[in-house]
Amino acid sequence: MMPKEPLFVIDRWFPSAKTCSSCGVVKETLSLKERVFSCECGLILDRDLNASIKCDSFSLNREIGGRLALVSNLTKG
Repeated sequence: MMPKEPLFVIDRWFPSAKTCSSCGVVKETLSLKERVFSCECGLILDRDLNASIKCDSFSLNREIGGRLALVSNLTKG
């Protein structure tokens, strides 16, 4: 039997692809055809890798860029 682990659900409209995983700055625009995320802090990453790092770093009720990133903490099982 697997131990119960918390499952965090990120707001569907949270701009994870537009938010820098290093400094937290949110870009105004980032088109779908732009595959490289580059930030004024110097971070340059694949946009999907940047978004996945951002999502992985969230914890319950953590506020990023003035918006709550997570909306619920569910328990599996």
